[in-house]
Parts: sequence; structure tokens; C-alpha cells
Amino acid sequence: MEAQKTGNHYHQASETNNVLKPSKVLILMLSISVLAAAAWVAAQGTPTQTPAPSLIDNLMKSTKLKYVEQKDFYKVRYTMGETPRKHDVYVRMVTHEYRTLKVNEVFGLVWESDKAATHDQLITIFQKKYKMGGLIYELPSETQKNYRIRYAISLPLNSTPEIAKSYLNMVATTGDQLENDLNPGKEDEF
Repeated sequence: MEAQKTGNHYHQASETNNVLKPSKVLILMLSISVLAAAAWVAAQGTPTQTPAPSLIDNLMKSTKLKYVEQKDFYKVRYTMGETPRKHDVYVRMVTHEYRTLKVNEVFGLVWESDKAATHDQLITIFQKKYKMGGLIYELPSETQKNYRIRYAISLPLNSTPEIAKSYLNMVATTGDQLENDLNPGKEDEF
């Protein structure tokens, strides 16, 4: 056996210094077993759980309107009175929050083209005033390739089903009227 200097002290090495005591072996084995079990569970994946319905899901269901779920939207098709005109209203599934306020965007397309709107079209449409909501001029992007004008309002998530339906009705009638103003006599032709 040889002595080793550590700082100002000499330590005598013994054969027992390199031997683990049975209690340390047991703790090491348990630790390895727990890690192996955790790795196995992680490799199995977590069981899929159905997420709880969101507030907007519950609100849309409570309106009892017929709608189709698309990738990021609920789409409600409106027939405009006794006419053959139809207008689609979209409700974004993503909820925007600011402090305690939670809203979802509700919109209807007013105009869409692969070419930018003309100066006259923009002046005609953007001079209109609204008590609720407003217009958005949307440029092409990676997700959609056309220029668009849409009429949109924010639907508070604490709305009653009746209020939610009135917001969607407002978007349908206003959006369809604006669409007709930009394209007189043409149904859903942008």
C-alpha cells in the first residue's frame, strides 16, 4: 500500500477503499432500476388524452348553428334572406387574450383576388364606417396566396349563445353587403 498526499495530509490507501459497501451497492442498483424504468415509460409515449373542449368550442356548440370545422376555423354558411346569395362566416379557433378579456376573431371575406386592389376599390370600401368591427386588407402570405379584404369583429368568449349568433349574423349581412358593393350583381365572385 502506498501513501498519497492530499494538501498537507497523507492518506493511506487500503484495499477496502475501492470496495463498495453492500448498502451502497443496493442504492446504486435501485437508482439504475428507477432510471431504466423511467426511460422505458418515456419510450412508450404518453397515453393520448382527449383535450378538454375550449371555451370557443363550447360557445359554438351552444349556438346550435350548423358549422364545419376546418384547420383553424369554424365555418358557418349563411343564406341571405330569400335570395340565392350565400356568405361564409369564419370564427378563428385561436383565442386572443388581454388580461381578463378573451376574444375570437369572426370574419367574412368581402373581396379576394390574385391582384392587388385598385385605388378606387380601396377608397370605396374603406370610406365606410361601422359601429362594430372593421375592415382588414390582407396581403398574400405563405399560407394564403391572394389579396383579401375581410370584415371582422371580435367575439367575447363570455357571450351568451344569442349574442354570439347576433355577431355571426352581423358579419354575414355586413360582409355580404360589402361584397355586393364591390362586385354588383355577382355572387361570391371576387
